[in-house]
Amino acid sequence: MPRRTLERELIRTEESVARARADVALSLAALRQELRRRLDWHAWVARNRVVVLGLAFGLGFYIGSRR
Repeated sequence: MPRRTLERELIRTEESVARARADVALSLAALRQELRRRLDWHAWVARNRVVVLGLAFGLGFYIGSRR
C-alpha cells in the first residue's frame, strides 16, 4: 500500500476514534444528569408533600404508641 494511502487511513481512523470518544463523553454526561434528576429526593418531597406529611404523621403515631 502506498504511504499516502496509509497516512489517510490513519487520519480517518484517528478522527473516527475522536468522534466516538466525544459521543461517549456526551452520553456519560447525559446519564449523570438523568441519574442526578431521578435520585433527587428534595424534588420528590416537593412534589409529594401530602404523602410525606402522611408518612411522617403515621411514623410519629407508630413510634409514639409503642411507649
